[in-house]
Amino acid sequence: MDDLTSRLQSVLRDPEAMRDLSELAAMLREPEGAEASGGDMPDPGADLPLPDMGKLLGISRMLGAQPPDANAVLLRALKPHLSPERAKRAEKALRLLRLWQIVSVLRESGMLSSLTD
Repeated sequence: MDDLTSRLQSVLRDPEAMRDLSELAAMLREPEGAEASGGDMPDPGADLPLPDMGKLLGISRMLGAQPPDANAVLLRALKPHLSPERAKRAEKALRLLRLWQIVSVLRESGMLSSLTD
């Protein structure tokens, strides 16, 4: 997950990559021809606002500044000593802990408020 965060930060710092992302987002928001989409099928993403790239960069920084979770540190230390089956379960638990940390940061940033209103 740290690799994903560093990749996201590098993309967000590159103006050309940001321009490409903006163009891609604009293309994704444009409805395709009615004949290609089957006529009156609604576009499920048409009402969703695009995320603010500045906020995403801030969230990325917030995630990087988070102190390591004690449970995650313990699981990582134990993982080499576990059976393969338990190591897989520990990896799933680590992913869930990281996901919970991301959700907490998103909630603090206010990006999840539009989903709960």
